[in-house]
Amino acid sequence: MTATAPHVVTRDSIFAGGEWVSPASSAEIIIESPVDLSEVGRAPDAIATDVDRAVLAIVNQGIALETDANGLTAASRKLIADRILERLSTPVQYEGKRWPLGKIIQNQARHLAVAIRGERIYRAFASRW
Repeated sequence: MTATAPHVVTRDSIFAGGEWVSPASSAEIIIESPVDLSEVGRAPDAIATDVDRAVLAIVNQGIALETDANGLTAASRKLIADRILERLSTPVQYEGKRWPLGKIIQNQARHLAVAIRGERIYRAFASRW
């Protein structure tokens, strides 16, 4: 993570399998403030290969995923969903306290709504791994 200007956060890697790795594509997403459309961040534009890498990281952790003619089985999809829900309930440092990641996402949505109404400046949350 590097800062290119005040309050502009740039990430040049993605988090998959418990570590920061280079994305499969060099394309970036520019993240703009909904208040004034100024640039607040940049992140890799993840493609299917990056998503596959994250799913394979689960497989490499000893979790067996099964497929059928339609792709992942319902049980495998549930296993992945359970892992995502587990991550969303993991406490992370935010605004001076430890909050579940899902609550942080909810708070960020509320902060964004207030910023859109012009009642405060929106500052994006950047997690530290």
